[in-house]
Amino acid sequence: FNTAQDEIARRAELGRETDPVSGSAIYFTDKGKRYLITARHVIFDPQESSGNSGQRLYKDISIRTPYDYYLKRKTNNSSIPSTGYGFANPFYLSDDDTDIGIISLQASLTQSLIKTLEDDGYIPIDISDIDTSQANNSGESIAAIGYPDISKIGVFQKINDYQSNVVVLPVSTFGSIAMIHNRLPYFISDITVYPGNSGGPIIKENKLIGIVSGQVLIPADKRAADNDYYSTSLYSRGTLTKVIKAEYVLSGLRILQQIELDKSFR
Repeated sequence: FNTAQDEIARRAELGRETDPVSGSAIYFTDKGKRYLITARHVIFDPQESSGNSGQRLYKDISIRTPYDYYLKRKTNNSSIPSTGYGFANPFYLSDDDTDIGIISLQASLTQSLIKTLEDDGYIPIDISDIDTSQANNSGESIAAIGYPDISKIGVFQKINDYQSNVVVLPVSTFGSIAMIHNRLPYFISDITVYPGNSGGPIIKENKLIGIVSGQVLIPADKRAADNDYYSTSLYSRGTLTKVIKAEYVLSGLRILQQIELDKSFR
């Protein structure tokens, strides 16, 4: 594989973004296997996926350091290496509208990441923690937990280019379901989220009912919006959030588990 500096230089020559992308993820287990569930747009690398190369994720995906872990004079130095560049990790990406991304952590190269997560105190949820019923209604109370930009409370001197040097505390917000229909893969919630919340859980009565896809954006140019919603590049952020229903997480998981049967992934 290229070194980190080689990769940064290569992407710079191609005019590609090298700044990190941040988001939230759900640590999940099913039948003893481990997964990371998030939003597709958090982990999908559109530039590296262009042409005939197929779908690829960002080359290294690292986790940020929880504040309590940092207070113990420890820092996270683990990532998912070469994701989408070889047989390190099978993954699942939905279409853009459904916006689900799931990374399998079964490959031997991910064992250090699992250890890091569990040393940090993260406990994976399982199927019993997910509610895929259609029993959700407008007006019901929900909560969001994630790592938006405001969750960053410090940094440390990192030892490699792909390590995340950010120290964080989770941010919890509360709101309600604003619009929902059984035929739609998503619902709209009235709850505060920000960039960095994408991929994080939406919870009702201690059950996962969806993951954050993003804020609902409002066109800032009313005249452009009246003519064509997409004709303006200026948007303002409101309090409404698009949430992908949990049933689409599970359907994506089942597809990924079929991919895992390929013995090329080790």
